[in-house]
Amino acid sequence: MSPTEADDTENWLDRLEDAEYSEADGEIRASVLKPPIDVADITDLRRLLRRDELETVRRDAAAALGALANAGEPYDVTAVTDELTRAVLADGSPAVRAAAIASLAAHGDEHVDRLVESITAAVDRTDDAAPAEFFLGWLSAELPELRIVAATGLGTLAAEHTIDRLETAFRDPDPRVRSRAIEAYGRFGERADADALEPMLNADDPAVRRAAAAALAEIGTEPALESLLPAATATDDRIRRIAVERLHRLDQRRTAVVLAEAARDSSMAVRRRAIVSLVRLYTAGRSVDPRTARDLLVDGAEPSELADLAETLSALLDDTAAGGPTTAAETDRQLVWLLGEIAVTVSSPDVRCRLVDVLAKPNAVGDIAVAYLR
Repeated sequence: MSPTEADDTENWLDRLEDAEYSEADGEIRASVLKPPIDVADITDLRRLLRRDELETVRRDAAAALGALANAGEPYDVTAVTDELTRAVLADGSPAVRAAAIASLAAHGDEHVDRLVESITAAVDRTDDAAPAEFFLGWLSAELPELRIVAATGLGTLAAEHTIDRLETAFRDPDPRVRSRAIEAYGRFGERADADALEPMLNADDPAVRRAAAAALAEIGTEPALESLLPAATATDDRIRRIAVERLHRLDQRRTAVVLAEAARDSSMAVRRRAIVSLVRLYTAGRSVDPRTARDLLVDGAEPSELADLAETLSALLDDTAAGGPTTAAETDRQLVWLLGEIAVTVSSPDVRCRLVDVLAKPNAVGDIAVAYLR
């Protein structure tokens, strides 16, 4: 955590502990608990969540504050999420806590992460047990929302003795818990077991499959990347994007084959990431040379496929000119070289025009374009 992030967290925790709450005058309208939830009801909802004696009312107030995330009107998100966080920390009812956690998640995962920070700090201050032991206890809670927070907390702490318990949570009946546990597991890096994650790529729930792909990518060991290879052809384009973006770290020839095939993907986002990943594979690795990568992309391709590939290369070069994600000069040179190889393979004025456009770029790549245009 950077010093700025640490200061932000400290200020946020101080606000939770010290903020004053102004109760509204008069009776609270019962309608504030009924949809549609209006931003004008926030003050009353906060008061109900903090003060009402009935557990069911506090629970419904917490849920109503979560519904604001879809209200489409501006409101003080900080005040709402602080109130929900306070409810998780201070309310004695597990049902109210669960509703508040769900509402925090509705406002964004970052609020659940901040809740975990707050719980960790509170346990450190007031409890004899370590935060990891506290979260292990919540991982067995009846309510799934508490288990979600527990999995998130265990991933943040990444204590060695909690790995096995997170693996057990991969079989949790609630897919939200499974996704959080898998995401947390990925934070253990090389200490994590890719074999435990690989079956999750075929889970019924799409969020679980995406979490598994992201976790394998984050772990980044050779076994993890080996497990990620089949994900490059998954039906979910988000999983394919995750896979191809990281596969360049697996320095094998079959990686180049997979990435070259992904360069023809139906999704432009996947194609772009696959090409950049392929370039990084052969420029930084040892198993694949540039000519092999070129042959995998170009040889045997239909003219229409080459035109699509040229379009993708051109779009990537436009990104670099705008300071996009592929700013390395070597990547630029390789993209122009591949574009030139396509231009001499297929007779297409459109492809040649894309090569002409490169002339407006710096000489380091413009000279390559000139050589092919001659």
